[in-house]
Amino acid sequence: MHFYNMFKGIFDRREFLKKSALAAIFAGATSLGLESMLSGCASFDPKKDWTKVPKEKFDIKAFDEWYRRNKLYNKVNPNLKWPQAGGHYPTFKACLGSSIGATPGIDYKVPWGEVMVAVAPGKLNNVHELHTGRAGGLMVTINHTEDGFFKSYYAHLYKSYIDNDDWGAEIKRGQPIGSVRQHHNYAKLLFSTRSWIDPDNLGPNQSYMAYMSDLNKDFEETPEEEIQKKAQNQEHIREQFFSHLSLKNKHAVHFHESRFRAPSVWSEVEEFRYLETLYNLKPDLFPSLGNDEFQAMKKEFYDNQPIVLTLPFVKGGMKR
Repeated sequence: MHFYNMFKGIFDRREFLKKSALAAIFAGATSLGLESMLSGCASFDPKKDWTKVPKEKFDIKAFDEWYRRNKLYNKVNPNLKWPQAGGHYPTFKACLGSSIGATPGIDYKVPWGEVMVAVAPGKLNNVHELHTGRAGGLMVTINHTEDGFFKSYYAHLYKSYIDNDDWGAEIKRGQPIGSVRQHHNYAKLLFSTRSWIDPDNLGPNQSYMAYMSDLNKDFEETPEEEIQKKAQNQEHIREQFFSHLSLKNKHAVHFHESRFRAPSVWSEVEEFRYLETLYNLKPDLFPSLGNDEFQAMKKEFYDNQPIVLTLPFVKGGMKR
């Protein structure tokens, strides 16, 4: 038995050395692969000064890549507080880069039983069961306009406080929607217009969503009949801005890169911010647009914010 253990130990060590050698070779190859990949990205300059690039040498695709990496609205919402701010990276872009789930939105890591609340007033669309498994639970959908152009979705709930039979029932901002399920602990907020968009562009002043309790005391809800009108105004202003861009290979719509089947596009405010950045850096690309007209266009765009979303939680947390 002693010899058996001795020889077994020798062969175990040989196996260990053989596996270690293979791991070292693999690590070296991986390192070389990464090095070659990084060298292939060497042409990308995150600190590039676009103001010094002549118009005739301006590359819109390179600018798009620079903008995506440096300017695209993609930070964790600074308004989030405990217990909704821990554990995960709750950003729209982080969700797009994840292999978990099948729809782009914002995942919030929250305690079991945390209550989600309505991000804006509207009417109940439906309550239904998601597919089974880790990403299951209930999902509640709310229409914020009569035609359903603006919709919010509250996913991975174990309990809904709204009955599916109450289709069309009035929902108030901040009204409890449901509690997050025990086996998931991720509350997901999705928002859509023509496609899935980032709800963190539709907070107060077209910025991050804030808690309802932090809204300005003078805040007034936009009447439903004006929401669609303001949305159309913003789209018209953005298209007008885009028409001034003097480039042959310019792009009309930007898509978020994601692994999901459903496409997700930049919201109107993301598109406008992109053009605004481009104008501030390269006004010569907009030869027919003077600064005074640009400033007036900018003010009109932000004055026409169609809907204001607040965070889908109560500040400090809430359980029922």
